[in-house]
Amino acid sequence: MIEHKLFSKLYPRHLPQLGRHGYLEASDGSSRSVQLSGFVDEVVGSAWNWARLRQENPTYDDVAAEIPKILDTIRKAMGPTGVSIPIRIGLTGVLLPDGTDELDLGCGKVRRATCRDYPEAVMEWADRTAAFTAENGELFHARYAGDLVLEIDLPYKLTPLENESPGPPDLKNLRVVERVWDGVTLALLFAVEQSHIQLLQTWSITYHPLQQHLSYSYLPPERVAMPVPRRLSMNEAVAWQNWARLIHKNRGKYIDIAIRRVVRAASERNEPEDMLIDAVVAWENLFGGKGESTLRVTYAMAWLLAVDLKERETFQSEMGRIYSMRSDMVHGAKRFTTWDQQQMSTRATEFAINALQKLLEVRPDLLAVRDSAARGKTLILGG
Repeated sequence: MIEHKLFSKLYPRHLPQLGRHGYLEASDGSSRSVQLSGFVDEVVGSAWNWARLRQENPTYDDVAAEIPKILDTIRKAMGPTGVSIPIRIGLTGVLLPDGTDELDLGCGKVRRATCRDYPEAVMEWADRTAAFTAENGELFHARYAGDLVLEIDLPYKLTPLENESPGPPDLKNLRVVERVWDGVTLALLFAVEQSHIQLLQTWSITYHPLQQHLSYSYLPPERVAMPVPRRLSMNEAVAWQNWARLIHKNRGKYIDIAIRRVVRAASERNEPEDMLIDAVVAWENLFGGKGESTLRVTYAMAWLLAVDLKERETFQSEMGRIYSMRSDMVHGAKRFTTWDQQQMSTRATEFAINALQKLLEVRPDLLAVRDSAARGKTLILGG
């Protein structure tokens, strides 16, 4: 190892009590010390974890077959371009229809969870469920540990550190996971046609290539505010898959704020004023700009969503009132009834969802325009 040109960089220091050792920072924001004496255990442990991704009880041959892959992953992770490693996320709040075991979402895969998916700490309560009755009278159970698993890949790099106290971590690659999550959740909102639905993460596992023990996080049952789950119909499951693929293909780099705020407004916010503020911020990320943007944003939104002049005028006027409420609410200039807040926040979120759907499906050309004000101008002037 010490003679190896690349691996020797992992263990540049020597102390009598530690032997060869070093410090590593991973692109998911984690950092830790490593010792040469533990290299074999780390690699074999990682190989075991990766083998269990494919089967519940790997054989010696299965684990041995993973070892060259682990070593190659470490090499690439230390190289200039990096590599991708697996992440698994447990989901609750949604059930797949009978006969459907997995969906290919383009950005990853969602499938039914099995016991081998759960982190060790979750196994104690993996079978704990909550009972619900669907609108059609069907009684079904949802697991607190999650009924589904989202499989995605994380761009990953390993960087040897000069000292034990690194600076602020670069979380750019970890934000890839957040971006995928927002896209998957938005696709689900599209698929169920804006019905109230909440998809909740219950645990996550990152499969590091040089880490014997799995790196995971989880929510214990007492901290899980179990949403009322929804069993998707076959049509909704297919729509979820198709929308997720379309979002992954067309979203570009410039509307992440709009997607994130719509997801928060539609599936996470409990207070109507928070919901309204998030929705209008999404409008502004799509079509806003510096200075006074009310007219620009509402005209662009109306032009995008309406089918004729009369409907365009109606939409623009309604969105103007929503904008005015948002301003009064933020600045404390006026108090509104709970009913008004609920009505306006729901309508603001509907407008935001419909705008994103239209842009992603019909006008993806506008998503290539970097500046939101220019995007709005292009739409208003060019139709």
